[in-house]
Amino acid sequence: MGSFNTALFEALLSIGVSADRARAAVDLLERAIDERYSRHAPETTTKRDLVESESRLTASVGEVRNELVDTEKRLTSSIVEVRNDLVDTEKRLTSSIVAVKNDLVDTEKRLTSSIVEVRNDLVDTEKRLTSSIVEVKNDLVVTEKRIDARFSLVQERLLSMQLDAEKEFRRIDQRIAETRIELTRWMLAALTAQTAIIAAVVKLA
Repeated sequence: MGSFNTALFEALLSIGVSADRARAAVDLLERAIDERYSRHAPETTTKRDLVESESRLTASVGEVRNELVDTEKRLTSSIVEVRNDLVDTEKRLTSSIVAVKNDLVDTEKRLTSSIVEVRNDLVDTEKRLTSSIVEVKNDLVVTEKRIDARFSLVQERLLSMQLDAEKEFRRIDQRIAETRIELTRWMLAALTAQTAIIAAVVKLA
């Protein structure tokens, strides 16, 4: 690879062209120049022809260098624009990230506050429920005692009524027995009187 090809190869590398593509471009240019020279050069080459060929090659190299410089300028400008866009995008993203972080912090604070309020409400509710349960238990104990007292009173009354009923049944039984005795006596007296009447009637007859 000659000095021109080397310079061209390094120039292509400096503007970001890969090594394989830069080498292929240099080889293509070299083959194109050789083909062009071989088509137009006479069989016998003079010194003057060589000078003219060198001048044309120098002019071609100058044009290629100018194009490379323009291309490098355009690429540099594009790279600067891309970098500026990247900087602006980074700034916007950074600002958005900061805003999102602030929102997250605010949301976390609100959620933490809400959680604390809910916990406090749960504690208060638990206390009220515990107090209500204690009151209900106390009321149940009092009610149970009242029911037990009333049940005991009812039992006493039932027992008293049972005793009174038994006494009344015994009195009735005694009265029935006495009535039976009186009826028996009455029936005996009636039979005696009937017998006496019959005997008197017989005597009179």
